[in-house]
Amino acid sequence: MKVHLLLITLIIASVNLSCSKQTDEDIEGKWHLTNKSGGFAGVNENFERNDITWTFNGTTLTVVNNVSSGSGNYFDNGTYSFTTITINREEVLRVNGDEIGSYSVDKNNLSISERYVDGFYYQMEK
Repeated sequence: MKVHLLLITLIIASVNLSCSKQTDEDIEGKWHLTNKSGGFAGVNENFERNDITWTFNGTTLTVVNNVSSGSGNYFDNGTYSFTTITINREEVLRVNGDEIGSYSVDKNNLSISERYVDGFYYQMEK
């Protein structure tokens, strides 16, 4: 009987862990933009490490942008406020009150998608 109870407890615990929700802590830290793609023009730009960094800390986003050319549409150097919200089961990033797009964090990779408005897809690495 004890073995069955232990097995049931382990199954329930593993189901709960596999259904864990992203949290703001997942996005915390310094991220390096590695690629920007999409948009109406079909942009596909790769970036070197430290060309553009986004650092999330609490409710503050600090952007360091060392790129002077390209397709644009990056944040300028500066500090911005950010929040995350859930819309239709998707985690959405808001910067200075504007929805930037849905995002997902997978270990050391951050993806931000504006594709629902024919926007860009940003890939970042820690």
